[in-house]
Amino acid sequence: MTNIVIDHHTFERMLARLTGVDPLLRGAFDPFPTGSYRCSTLDGRPVEATIAVAQALVGHVRRVVVGADGVVVDMGRRRRLFTGAAALAVKLQQTTCYWPGCHTPVTACQCDHLRPWSIRADGSGGGCTCPGNGGPGCGRHNHDKERGYRVRRDPTGAIHVYRPDGTEIR
Repeated sequence: MTNIVIDHHTFERMLARLTGVDPLLRGAFDPFPTGSYRCSTLDGRPVEATIAVAQALVGHVRRVVVGADGVVVDMGRRRRLFTGAAALAVKLQQTTCYWPGCHTPVTACQCDHLRPWSIRADGSGGGCTCPGNGGPGCGRHNHDKERGYRVRRDPTGAIHVYRPDGTEIR
């Protein structure tokens, strides 16, 4: 198995070209557009875009959303538990439990969804199993979220924990 990385724009342009979009638009479908084009293996070896699209038609496609800063922010909701590289990415974020004042080492923590994975009666939840929505939480603090505590990550990446009354724990 080979993982091929191709940006969304290039994939759609090449797919349109291969499926016979109006030939008058041919100039719009340069197989190697300038800019942020990417079509390669994980380690950066170039792959022709037509081959990548053909492989996507017969193989397995996994959607991965990458932020402007190059950090994976979403890998969908197919999996509930953090495993493999996603679990490692969560645990690399810090050295202890994310809860303020808790010093449980990350090696003794679980990979916790900051926005809960399960959808709750009040409509909250539905968080993805992705490093951006994960944090290392000890068993106790992971379960405190089920007792009304909320956890969120701000735009700088810092994690904030709130009591059921809405006040932040510092």
